[in-house]
Amino acid sequence: MSKYLQDKRFYSFNVSTLSHSVFCPVRSKIEVLNKNSNFSTPNKVMRIGTRMHELYLFPNKSFNRVLCRARLRKYSIRKYDMDIFSKEVKSKGYTIRVSGAYDDVRIIRVGDKKYSVLVEIKTTSKKYMWSHEVNTAKKQLQLYMWLLKELLDLVKFPLWKRGYVEIYSQKTGNLIKAIPVEYDNNIEEWIKYTVECYMGLKPIRIPDLKLCRYCPSHIRKVCNWYKIRRGNKNVI
Repeated sequence: MSKYLQDKRFYSFNVSTLSHSVFCPVRSKIEVLNKNSNFSTPNKVMRIGTRMHELYLFPNKSFNRVLCRARLRKYSIRKYDMDIFSKEVKSKGYTIRVSGAYDDVRIIRVGDKKYSVLVEIKTTSKKYMWSHEVNTAKKQLQLYMWLLKELLDLVKFPLWKRGYVEIYSQKTGNLIKAIPVEYDNNIEEWIKYTVECYMGLKPIRIPDLKLCRYCPSHIRKVCNWYKIRRGNKNVI
């Protein structure tokens, strides 16, 4: 077991890593074990993703949205030109900290009260996203909803009962689909279970080999499960 996952009292994870456990817990664990190394998503991919997200956010700007984001920023840590938020969970003698930067918030009015609707933005070059990709995005959004719930109450834009995963075409820029996502009241138990999987205290479910082709190449290069199942240690 990596030193990072040895018995200790504090663990720190980011939202995207935890949500990748829905896609493949092995991929998620690899990202955790390599978090302090140069292992990461290629910079070019990150830059393209950031630019595309900014494009999709622009048409949805409004006074209340800007105000909500500005109020939230007071409780964030600025890093890599992003607002990072953190929240902690206590579990069996240790603490789990979850951190992340949400994509967007939209403001709706119900009666005489304003509510915030969190939005997770995804882009694809395909006509649609596969179910495992969608489920990962939905879990990511649920983690952000949990992460920001109390803060949104504090800034007077309480969280609405659902958020949305918006999927856009990389080719046309058009919205392909908006998927409603309900708040998960059991999200803290899911976080604890996922971390216990990383620590080897719970069994890891290995997905079908056919899903491996959707995993980033820099993950497959170091994934022993992938190499073993393909029967070739040099395969990428």
